Amino acid sequence: MAGSQTWSRAQEEHIVGLVRRCVDTRQLKQIHSHLIVSAQSQNNFLIAKLVRTFAALGSLKHARSLTDNVNHPNAFLWTAIIRAYSQQQSPCCTEALVLYAQMHRQYCLIKIHDDDDDTKKISSPNSPLAFTLSSVLKACASLLASNQGLQIHTHVLKYGFNSETCVQTALLNVYAMCGRMAEARRIFDRIPFSDRDVQAWNTMIAGYANYGGDMRLAFCLFQQMRERNLFTWVEMINGYANSGQMDSARRLLDEEGVLLLLRRDRRNKNAIIIYTALIMGYANCGDISAARIVFDEIPESERDVASWNAIITAYSRTGLFDEVIHLFRLMTERGGQVQPNSTTMAIVVSTCAQLGSSRLTQWVIDYLESRCWELANGRHIVTALIDMYAKCGDLNKAYEVFQRCEDKDVVCYSSMIAGFAIHGRGVEALEVFSQLKKEGLEPDGICFISVLIACSHAGLVMEGYHHFESMRNDYSIPPTADHYMCMVDLLGRAGLIDEAYKIITKVMPPVQPHAGIWGSLLSACRLHSNVELGEEAGRHLLDLEPENSGNYVLLSNMYSKARRWNDVAKVRALMRARGMRKPPGCSWIEVDSRTHKFLTGDVWDCRLEKMIQVLGWDLMSQVYPDSIDHEYVNI
Repeated sequence: MAGSQTWSRAQEEHIVGLVRRCVDTRQLKQIHSHLIVSAQSQNNFLIAKLVRTFAALGSLKHARSLTDNVNHPNAFLWTAIIRAYSQQQSPCCTEALVLYAQMHRQYCLIKIHDDDDDTKKISSPNSPLAFTLSSVLKACASLLASNQGLQIHTHVLKYGFNSETCVQTALLNVYAMCGRMAEARRIFDRIPFSDRDVQAWNTMIAGYANYGGDMRLAFCLFQQMRERNLFTWVEMINGYANSGQMDSARRLLDEEGVLLLLRRDRRNKNAIIIYTALIMGYANCGDISAARIVFDEIPESERDVASWNAIITAYSRTGLFDEVIHLFRLMTERGGQVQPNSTTMAIVVSTCAQLGSSRLTQWVIDYLESRCWELANGRHIVTALIDMYAKCGDLNKAYEVFQRCEDKDVVCYSSMIAGFAIHGRGVEALEVFSQLKKEGLEPDGICFISVLIACSHAGLVMEGYHHFESMRNDYSIPPTADHYMCMVDLLGRAGLIDEAYKIITKVMPPVQPHAGIWGSLLSACRLHSNVELGEEAGRHLLDLEPENSGNYVLLSNMYSKARRWNDVAKVRALMRARGMRKPPGCSWIEVDSRTHKFLTGDVWDCRLEKMIQVLGWDLMSQVYPDSIDHEYVNI
């Protein structure tokens, strides 16, 4: 390799021009190889350019590798890699803080040892830049790390950046997102009125609207603004949505004539963004009808994939899954005017999982195949597909999708574990959990819930205990009420009612049991005819959820199984006195690509009696003869 030499500015600018024209990481790697051969692998200026471009192309791993291989990174290179991490999700933002701490130690607390081993501290000329501090503050905001933000604030004052607009705005964002609006307002008020840019105003409005919960103050700032942009309007809509005042949001838009002005300018694409914010705002307030009215106001030619996704998500969250499928059909039948993206497909696949329809599942798979599976590359799509196949009863297909995924994360593993769990295949679920640990991934609390459910449904009591203790001791994950609910269910299904009760009364405190825990205990008491503990569980359950008719039915069924008819009558009388009615049971069966739905009491279908006979004999041939109570046989 050639000896180390300093390149001229012209040589460096030539490389910078090549970097700007790169469209993929392969080209960037070729340029990096050229720099290594040319003895420029330690050129901070060029490496910083490569780091920024690698990060922009989504290859944070290569960006970090380049930075780590520079022996003496300067402030510009540190800033490039810190900014790259700060623009990602939470784990990467944590790394941005770690990198800033390393930079601060290296440049601001350099120790010089003399012959007498005395130590002196000097300030480095390569101290953090304004963009270094604004980037690390952005990471603090994403992590809601107010304490770290306070520390960086002291560095802002130390390095004299307290008048830099980008740094001040970043500080505003940290305090606002952490709910510390008093500190944010003090910083904002210290900025001269003429120096407040639209981003600073928007940050304060967003803080009051979304984190401070004070739309009055947000509106006051909104009225004082000399200039507003799209973000201003979106934050006002989001704030009104969070406070349940969507009528005020729509009134504000109508009074200002915003939508009318935007619709007149056909070249302006901001109208569709505001419409989408309105749809999401109404949906978050539970007003699906108003959300649909807004969506229908958008001319068909102007609807984009974000607006379609907003209304589809709205229906999905309210459980109107048939309407989700209907909208997806409309979207795909528009002659390719708007193509679904991976977010659309994730919602639709999850809907198919909820409906459990093999016909819809195959239809969605056919659509994905028609797009050459380009929409199924993301891990969230893979996770949704696993969940869909599992809930539709095709575990082989679910596992096939799981194995085909090359970049599995904890969520993907948890989804596969849950799929095996709901079908009682606990051994396979634990095998997948073992694979997760072998891959060096660290399970989270949600993953352990799936593992405990798998143990519960498969009757693996000792294994369940083992993984529960491992969660606490090996991974330092504090058990939540949901983890304890799984343990109560595990013990209850196994007939260990007293041990399940001890979990609630002795082990759980100070964690408070929720309705799901008492419901699991009551279900176990009904199954194993432990009326005494069942009554106590029922009392707690009715106190926590007095409006849930299912709790009364579960308690009544326990008395019915024990043939305590007077108590059955008392529970049903209590339901009537409180105006409670049990919603009718519902079943559906798919025949010849059509879904037939039956409610309890339906007798109009000529095939219903034959279906009941077939299902009855099928249940009797399985392991459920004792669970078919005379009460249900006589329906």
